[in-house]
Amino acid sequence: METALLILPNFVLILIGLALARRFDFGRDFWDGLEKLVYYVLFPALLFRTLALARIDFGATGMLVLAALAFTFAGFVLSLAAGPVFRLDRKLLATGSQCGYRFNTYVGLAIAGSLFGAEGVAIAALLLGVMIPLANFLAVAMLASHGKRGFLYELATHPLLVSSLAGLAWNAAGLPLPGFADQTLNLLAVTALPAGLLSVGAAMRIERPRMVARGEASRRARHRVGDDPHAGIHRRRGARPPALRGAADRVERLHPRRAHDR
Repeated sequence: METALLILPNFVLILIGLALARRFDFGRDFWDGLEKLVYYVLFPALLFRTLALARIDFGATGMLVLAALAFTFAGFVLSLAAGPVFRLDRKLLATGSQCGYRFNTYVGLAIAGSLFGAEGVAIAALLLGVMIPLANFLAVAMLASHGKRGFLYELATHPLLVSSLAGLAWNAAGLPLPGFADQTLNLLAVTALPAGLLSVGAAMRIERPRMVARGEASRRARHRVGDDPHAGIHRRRGARPPALRGAADRVERLHPRRAHDR
C-alpha cells in the first residue's frame, strides 16, 4: 500500500494533464510546445545532472544492464510473432511491433524517482543510456526500408541518449560540476518530471472501439439514404431514387456512354 501511495502522484499528474487538455482551451500548439520543451531541454538537463553527480558502481550494475538489454531484445523478438499470427504487412509490423520493446521514459523516471529518490533516477538514467541505443537500432532496422534517416543520425540527435552519455562521461572523468551550472540544471530538472507527466496525460486519447464507430456511421448513412420513403421501392425496381438521380444524370452528361453500352 505504501508503494502505491508513493507512485500515485505520478498517475494523478497524468490524469490532470488529460483533464487540462480536454476541458480547457489551451490549444494543441501549447501541448506540442510543452512536449518539445520537456524532450529537448528539461529531461536532458535532469539526466545529465543526475548522472554527472551520481556515485555509480559500474561493476555492481553490470548484471542489471545485461538484464535490461535482454528484456528489451526479448520484447522485440516476441513482437515480431504478431506478423505471421495476425498476417500483418511489413510496414504495419515495423511500426506496431515497437509497442513490444519501446518504453515511456517519462513515466519510468518518475516512478524510479518516487520509489528510490535520486539514486533511483541515476540507475534509471544509466539503463536509458544502454536501452535507448538498442531500442533505436531495432526500430531503425525494422523501418530502414520505409524511412529516410539512418541509424547514426537517429542516435546522434536523440537528446535523452546524448545527455545520458554526456553525464556518464562527465562522471567517469571525475570532473566537478560548477556551482552555477549545478543550480541552473537543477532548476530545469525539478520541472522535468511534472511537465513530462502532464504531457503524457495531454497526449492520451480516449476513443470508442472502431467497430462501434463504424456501426454508427453505417446507420447514419442508412438514415440519409432513407430520407426518401420510396428508396427501397426504387432499388427493388432497378430505378434510381430521386436523391441520386440528379447526380447520376450529371455524371452521364460528363461521361456519355457509347451506343452499344446502352
